[in-house]
Amino acid sequence: SYAPLARLVDARGRVSGGAPPVLLEAREVYLGLAHVKDSKRTPELTGTKHMVYRHLFYAFEARPPFQLVAASEPFLLPRAADAEPASALPTVQFASGMVVDEGRDTVLISHSELDCGAALTQFSLSVVLEELGLVR
Repeated sequence: SYAPLARLVDARGRVSGGAPPVLLEAREVYLGLAHVKDSKRTPELTGTKHMVYRHLFYAFEARPPFQLVAASEPFLLPRAADAEPASALPTVQFASGMVVDEGRDTVLISHSELDCGAALTQFSLSVVLEELGLVR
């Protein structure tokens, strides 16, 4: 029902999974993080360890009907410092957790690649909100 996300699904493939959304009470939205697989661009890689996942922040209303109100452009999470080979695109990345600290203007994401190891990546909350068009 959200046209920009529908276009993304048409171009790349299904949007799914990710860190559980976090309520941003003052903005009356939930902030979430999902991923999209490039299954339409590279269908031969679907279901393999070579499928590239890209992530996107999204926001939806905090009250029914919980309508989607924003979605960012897809992006890659950073690779672990010891990833091999370092020059390759990250493949199956999965974000499993998200913590928002509005006082420190941070969004902290926990994630892994190929379900191995663990990493933390920090984003500026104000930059995320600006990209989503939610700056007041």
